[in-house]
Amino acid sequence: MAAARDLGSIPSAEQRLQLQAKARAILRGRAVQRVVKDAKALAFTEVAPRSGRPPPVKKRTRLQRQGAVFPSWHAHEPLVSDDGQTPDEFIEQAAGVGSPLHAEGAALSHQLRAAIWRLAEAAANGEDVSKARDFTLKAVKRLASKLAQAEQALRIVMPPHIAGMVRPIKVALLYVLAAAAGAPSAEDLALSLVTGFEAVGDI
Repeated sequence: MAAARDLGSIPSAEQRLQLQAKARAILRGRAVQRVVKDAKALAFTEVAPRSGRPPPVKKRTRLQRQGAVFPSWHAHEPLVSDDGQTPDEFIEQAAGVGSPLHAEGAALSHQLRAAIWRLAEAAANGEDVSKARDFTLKAVKRLASKLAQAEQALRIVMPPHIAGMVRPIKVALLYVLAAAAGAPSAEDLALSLVTGFEAVGDI
């Protein structure tokens, strides 16, 4: 009986579109969009190293499979071979390979690469980055407090099988952070979190 009630609470395709329209109106409303502007002003994504832009990535040979570590057809091979090597030989070879960031850096966004270099620079200089982290966390909490009414409105729109989750997701906050970062699918992600993701493929 409980399973039947759960299945009955799942909206049809037409009902899902209606719920998404209500959620979209909340996300595009003045109150939420004002918080998006506040988040953009905080410039969370502008994390540049103090020494300037990250050094240019040198083109290196493509990484090969690491089947021993990640048993997958899509995995790469070890960067350093451990066959018949002493610890000293292994360390010497590992130091010559360099970081995977150099080989795969083209696949990473400029913001992520800049953040990696910034943290590496701070660690090398013995710098404490906890103050910047705490500042960001407090800023996010302030944004979340401004979105309390929007979060409540979105929960009313949610179907029962999603609203009844043990730990509800702060959909409006995730939308604001994604929109502030320039994610093109920020709204689609938020709508799917509110009404449920479509099942794709065999289950």
